[in-house]
Amino acid sequence: MQKVNVKVRKAYPEEIDTVFECHKQCFEQGDQWYKSVIGQNIKSTYVVVVEANNEIIGVMIQGDIKPCEQSEADDFEPLDKTGEMFKNNNFHLDNLFGITMLCILPKYRNKGIASKLIDFHLKMNQDEMLCLNTRKSNPAINLYLKKGYKHIANIKNKYFSPNEDSYFLIKD
Repeated sequence: MQKVNVKVRKAYPEEIDTVFECHKQCFEQGDQWYKSVIGQNIKSTYVVVVEANNEIIGVMIQGDIKPCEQSEADDFEPLDKTGEMFKNNNFHLDNLFGITMLCILPKYRNKGIASKLIDFHLKMNQDEMLCLNTRKSNPAINLYLKKGYKHIANIKNKYFSPNEDSYFLIKD
């Protein structure tokens, strides 16, 4: 496939159906969000579009992330001093800010598009401490680490269908 010229822009409220369809193509059944949840977050949603035809090929939602609920507090397993500090100060129970969802249509993956979205997110929020959760099996973990995120903890059984641990990462 040839290089595709893309741009990142805010999603429009009337694009909720297209954003939801993109999301459905990217995630397995157990990981899919409800359309209503995406709708509630549309104001903090950014899309990657092909410049030639305005086709949405990727989505990023920013927002509040609570690593653990109180009932899951013991599932937060620090990996280093930063992770221990998070747990000791109960930051893992607070609302933090970061990427809550990022997806690129399968046929456009491995072309630098996710990297462009992450760079956009980092530039927009350069004075913030940012975080994200990702499945342990997600190959994008390597991209997050290249972008300067630090894996500070695991969260046991964070995901379901299938059940899987989460990597909790921060970017300071």
